[in-house]
Amino acid sequence: MQEEAARALGSHGHKAAELVASLLDNVEKASAWPHAARALGDMGELAVPYLPTLASLLGNSSETRDAAADTLVRIGAKSVPSLVELLRDPFASTRVKALRTLGRIGIEAATHVQAVALLLADEAPTVRAATAQTLASLRQEHAVSYAQDLVLLLDEDEPLVRAATIIALGGVAKAGAFTHATSLVRCLEDDDALVVKALLEVLASLGQQASRSDRNARLVSVLSSEVAPFTAATLRARSAASRCAAAEALGSLGAIAAPHASVLVECLSDANASVRRSAAAALGCVGS
Repeated sequence: MQEEAARALGSHGHKAAELVASLLDNVEKASAWPHAARALGDMGELAVPYLPTLASLLGNSSETRDAAADTLVRIGAKSVPSLVELLRDPFASTRVKALRTLGRIGIEAATHVQAVALLLADEAPTVRAATAQTLASLRQEHAVSYAQDLVLLLDEDEPLVRAATIIALGGVAKAGAFTHATSLVRCLEDDDALVVKALLEVLASLGQQASRSDRNARLVSVLSSEVAPFTAATLRARSAASRCAAAEALGSLGAIAAPHASVLVECLSDANASVRRSAAAALGCVGS
């Protein structure tokens, strides 16, 4: 009933907006907050005066938090100042939600990239991880400016931070900055499956980009001269998991990895069955 009422109010102008927003200040009406937040989103510009209140809901329960975030994203650029204020919130979970919401808004939030980048040094690993992802979401070119700061996060103790950083650096590479390719690929020997999975996804995406007819010559050059050789060398790593990851990575690079097919052939005799399977699949992908 509360949901239907809140949505109905969403089409009746300034007075309705004021009435809906008043629900957000009433703790006794907390169950109506998610519906009120969505109703304000339906009001568009009429919701702008209540953006700080909406942003404050990002520190609330999951349903209310998600509804408020959706509305802030719908409103777009005018939501950004309120979200930037939340980057200084004392609660890490609120800072994370503010970062993710800014990332969803994307390019319209890019003018505040410096405020976002400051959180690369946040005390909470979840915030550092969200910051890396948000930098890439705002605009890949902005992530390029902070590439060196991102590379430092690859040495973090927290796998979540390393994985998020790999994804962000993948965005940096797509934007045309390849100076940190080797730093990225050395994560093939990371001992955390989440980190390796993130790297394999990034390499697969770069491999697909390099194979297109409009491919970037610089990208192809770096993948051929730096990424593929380093990856091939990892096929001789002590860890079977690292050898599997390296084989999969070479497969994702396709024809670019063809000069290293002989090393993959050697892996067909590996003592580990998973490595043998990965090498066989990779050979099919590189065309040998």
